[in-house]
Formats: sequence, C-alpha cells, structure tokens
Amino acid sequence: IGIQATVETVPQAAFFTRASTGAGGEPEFSFILVGWGASTGEASEALRGLVATFNRETGMGAANRGRFSSRTVDAPLEEAFRTVDDTRRGQLLRQSMEAAVAELGVIPIHYPLNTWAARRAVRVEARTDEYTLAMSVRPVTT
Repeated sequence: IGIQATVETVPQAAFFTRASTGAGGEPEFSFILVGWGASTGEASEALRGLVATFNRETGMGAANRGRFSSRTVDAPLEEAFRTVDDTRRGQLLRQSMEAAVAELGVIPIHYPLNTWAARRAVRVEARTDEYTLAMSVRPVTT
C-alpha cells in the first residue's frame, strides 16, 4: 500500500517520552502500536485521551500523539462530559466514537484476546480493564 516504515523498539519510559514530546515538543513518531484499556467501562476515557483535540490546559487529547482534531468528535464528547443522563451520555459517546472511526482518528490494527482459565467449580468474571481481581472470582452455584 506504499507505506515505508522503520521498526524501532525502545524501553517504555523512553518510548512514551518520545511519543509524547519529541523534538520541538511534538510527538516524534508518526505511527505507534500501543494498547488502551477503559477502566470506566465506557468510551469516554479512550475518547478523551486518544482522539479529543489536544489541549494541555484541559487535559483533553493527552495521548493524542498524532494530533488528530475534529469538531465532529469533540462536540458530542464535550456534551457527554456535561450529561448525567446515562442513556443520553451513551448516545453522545457513540456519536463521538463513530466519528473518530469514520475520520480515522485511530486506526485499530491489533485486537488483543485476553483469556482466563479456572476450575469448573469457579467462575471468573472478565473485566474490560483486563485486571484479574479476587472479587471477580466466585464459586459456581447450581
């Protein structure tokens, strides 16, 4: 497809520094492979960090290393942060996420598959944040 790339692996601390504030204060890399989990269980955290327009003062777009910017992503996201109605908030977050995907704010190239195993007598509740916590493990009741 005409993309020329150089793969460079670096320690985590150096990578995130260079990916966030390379030479001149702008991200050094044009394309990176990282994972992102949502501890809240909804899209707001990922949208705020990854595709919201970068704004150092508000903290929006803190991990938006490509400096993607779109009002069709930002406007519903900003409204969602002011909305307490769960149904309406979900609609706004979905609208923002659909715009981010349609406009290629992020290009998903890797989908990790997390696997938990347990004895038949134990049920493990998989979490969206990928943590395995004792409170997520319960005996199977018949």
